[in-house]
Formats: sequence, structure tokens, C-alpha cells
Amino acid sequence: MRWEFIPHVYDQHNRQSNFIPGAFDPADAQTPDPSTGELDPTGPGFTLPPPQSDLPIVLPGFKVYTNGIVVGGSGIKAGLVKNYYDTLGPRFGFAYKLMDNLVVRAGYGTFFERTQGNDVYNGWPNPPFSFDTTLFTVPLTGLAGSGTAIPVFPANLTALDYNYIIPYTTTTNAMVEYQISPRIILQTGYVGTFGKDQRIQRNINQPLSNNPLRGTADPNQIRPFPGYGSITYGENSTSRLRATRARSVPSRVTKSRT
Repeated sequence: MRWEFIPHVYDQHNRQSNFIPGAFDPADAQTPDPSTGELDPTGPGFTLPPPQSDLPIVLPGFKVYTNGIVVGGSGIKAGLVKNYYDTLGPRFGFAYKLMDNLVVRAGYGTFFERTQGNDVYNGWPNPPFSFDTTLFTVPLTGLAGSGTAIPVFPANLTALDYNYIIPYTTTTNAMVEYQISPRIILQTGYVGTFGKDQRIQRNINQPLSNNPLRGTADPNQIRPFPGYGSITYGENSTSRLRATRARSVPSRVTKSRT
């Protein structure tokens, strides 16, 4: 039995954020202005970036749309995803000689995969520490906003499911070997690999297919989480099975001389 401690990576200074769908408040949602595509910084859903003792704020007083955004250290684990400790991986195998010329072998094992750091690193450009947006039907003038205000458009996010389970695989194999002659062995067997809690990512803020305005309106106007652009959401929720059944294949045993 093998136990592995596989915590998720995190920023020790909490300069990291994650979008959690359950934290999104529809009452604070903002739909972009249909004529400019901008959000209203004086409206709901906007907050000031959290103070950082060792990181000066580049734009003091500049509010960012953070509806559903959770920052590390603000009532949630610094890594912004849950750590799991039930990573027990049993392994078992045996070989048994039924007869002088007949052997049976079998094995089983569970193997956990360390979550790569990029799964977490990819979320560091999220608000309020960074800002990335995609604009549609962009005019060639007027992007500077009106007056002295800095225009704010819906940001694109990269998020992780808070229950980001540790992926693992189980492997099984069974083999029968029969010695036909001193130099010929007949082998047949089965090898199976089953992947559980494997990673998948999808855009959870894609306009819904049953929306009658899909394909005709600006996508930012009809998204499920108004105020944001695309939200690339990663989760470990898929399973894969790969099995190989080996046919009976005779193999010839040769002796080498030195």
C-alpha cells in the first residue's frame, strides 16, 4: 500500500484568484453596454484590488469586476482548490505455477498523478491582478473611453473546479503461459488500464445553444455569467478505459551462447 501527499501549488503571497461559479451573485451581474461593450465601474460587481504589502497597486483607485472571483487567503485556501489526502494506492501481484509447464500471473495497481503546476499557473492572469479581454465588432476610434475614465470590458478567465480531484489510473493484467516444448511457449493474457478523474476543460460562459440571439448578438451580451468573456473551466471529471486482449501467440525460446 502506497500513500502519496500531493497538494496543489499556490502563490505564497496570495497573488492568485479563481472563479467559482457558486460565488457568482446574479444580483451583482453586469451586462455590457450594447453600444460600447463596456462595463460600468460605478455599478455592481466592481471592487478595488486587495492591498499587497510588497506589491504596489499600478492603478490606485481603479476598480475591477470581480463577481464570483475569490482571492487566495480571503476565507479560502491559498491554493484556491481543495487538497485531497485519500491518495492510497494499493498494489498486488502474484505468479503461480499450476503445473510444471503451466504458469498463471496477475497484478493490480492504483497510481495517482501529480497535478501539473500549469493547471494552477494558468489562472494567474485573472482579475484583479491581471486583465485579459476579447472584443467583438471593435470600432477604430473611441477605445480610450469617455473623458478620463479607463474603459473596462468583460475579462476572459481561466478557472479551476474547487473540488479539483487528484487523477489516478488503475491497471490490471492477467497472463497464462504454457510451455509446449523446451523451446516453445504459448502466451495469452489481458491488460487493462482505467483512468479516473481525468482532466477536461470547457468554456462554461459560452452563450447557450437555445438562446434565440445566439449567432446574431454580441456574445458578451448573452453569456450565462454576464460581465465576463470566455471562462475556460478545468475539472477532473472524466474516465477512460483502455483494454488489450492478447491472442494466443506462440513464442520460440532461443538459447544464446557466449
